[in-house]
Amino acid sequence: METQTAPSFGRTDSIVIPFPGQPADQPATSPQDIASDSTSTTTGRTYTFKEAAELLQCGDESTLRNRYWKEKVEPAFRHFPTPLQSIARYDRNDKPIYRLNEMAIAVLRAFLNAKAEGREDAFLLAARQEYPAPTPPDTPDGDSITQPSIAVETKAATVVDAPELPQTYSLAAFAGEAIEIDDPLALANQIVQAIDHVQNAMQADIDRKEKKLNDTRKAQKIVSEKVQELKFDQRFYQEKATQLSNSQTENTQALQELAALMQSWESPPPLPLLRLASCTGDRALCLFDRLLPPHPNPSAGTDP
Repeated sequence: METQTAPSFGRTDSIVIPFPGQPADQPATSPQDIASDSTSTTTGRTYTFKEAAELLQCGDESTLRNRYWKEKVEPAFRHFPTPLQSIARYDRNDKPIYRLNEMAIAVLRAFLNAKAEGREDAFLLAARQEYPAPTPPDTPDGDSITQPSIAVETKAATVVDAPELPQTYSLAAFAGEAIEIDDPLALANQIVQAIDHVQNAMQADIDRKEKKLNDTRKAQKIVSEKVQELKFDQRFYQEKATQLSNSQTENTQALQELAALMQSWESPPPLPLLRLASCTGDRALCLFDRLLPPHPNPSAGTDP
């Protein structure tokens, strides 16, 4: 098959394509031509986007499919004289499944090279200019075509006078009765004013509730802090009161013990004295004391 080299698109590696006007190799046209598990066609090997991405080393399958192929390469080479996709196999419903062929791999490689050199836009523009959409064949203008003269004979008819039409019409015959408000805009204004009052009242109530809630929160915070202080003081008071009570009890007991000790050191009382009087004649009275020994039984009395 005679071939020619595609334009370089600004120093891009050349691509060998079929000569324009000469049919390319025909792909399989029926399911019987290609085995169900085959990945090759009459135009050469076919590639999935995953295989092509690994072959071209241009990222993952999604990047090659969506970013490079669908958005850039396929629109620029849509009218390429050779198909860039070939039938790889047929599904269960005998529908062909297309994959990238060798020509598509060559085009993608040239695009990636141009992209690496910063000539991506120039490459795609040159491809669109080199392979534009086919123009429809020119059609002659209608004015330049001479239409034959056609004559049509009409049958004569009897002419009658036109009937008199009424000058007043009523639309009641065309439409049913409807209920209307005399001034709907005035009613709408009243409704809007009423709604505004209701909305203002709702907003005022919300503001009041928010203020009440804030005051309640502040009060709760103040009381909560005071209760926490009381709990702390209560624990301190209990500990301090217990400590003071214990100390008071210990000191009181110690004082009692000291008092008892002092009482044990008290001296015994002196023995009772018995004063006796003695008279001898006319002499003066003489007094003398006699010690009385303690009696073992006080109730028995004392000796005279």
